[in-house]
Amino acid sequence: KKEQITRRQFLKGALAGTADVEEPVYDAAEIAANAQHLFGYNADIATAALDFNHVTRCSLEKAKELIKDFAERKVD
Repeated sequence: KKEQITRRQFLKGALAGTADVEEPVYDAAEIAANAQHLFGYNADIATAALDFNHVTRCSLEKAKELIKDFAERKVD
């Protein structure tokens, strides 16, 4: 069973930190499981975006950027 993390837990470090503090990093599976709530994209899109970019762990800001870019890609 995937462990669900609350939005508050995800955002706590990102919003409380300063520029001198490194952003928290999360597993791709945790980000994907919470992508709908955090970013408005379903878990399948989030998983595909992170896999496509070979990401196993990253910050929420990086995940948001990767998922958004992947979801909005033009397909020829």
